[in-house]
Amino acid sequence: MGEEKKSGSPEGSSAVVEDAGEVIVASQPELPAVLPVLPTGGNVIFPGMMVPLVFSSGRSVRCIDETVVKDRLVVLAAQKDPEDEDPPPEGIYDVGCAAAILKMLKFPDGTTRILAQGISRANLLEYIETEPCYKARVHAGRDTEKKSRKLDALVASVLNEF
Repeated sequence: MGEEKKSGSPEGSSAVVEDAGEVIVASQPELPAVLPVLPTGGNVIFPGMMVPLVFSSGRSVRCIDETVVKDRLVVLAAQKDPEDEDPPPEGIYDVGCAAAILKMLKFPDGTTRILAQGISRANLLEYIETEPCYKARVHAGRDTEKKSRKLDALVASVLNEF
């Protein structure tokens, strides 16, 4: 079997497993057990993305207000029906992206705009609150990279194109 090496980082923990010439890197950031959930319409946010978003529903605005004064962490999750202004928990996908709210601006028209940066994939396990905003138990999704000689060759090929 392979040898397992673990190393910690400020964002969480990661494990490197070497087995039969392949390296599998799995990162698992530390997230609070419960996070507020913001439905993002049809927008799908990925870890590492920095994205501006506009919210107008009362529940989302209350959620942002509450989050900005605390730890600034939320889960951004796409909706099954992007046209629904205030979807029920069943109308929100179970996998989203844990994100940090970097900036927040309130506008006279009642909208709130945020700049958020994706941190990691987040699985929504169960909703525990719906008022004043959605809150759910979350588990950080596991990102796994399988490194091989073929993948290294493909990466080198792409890098040579630029």
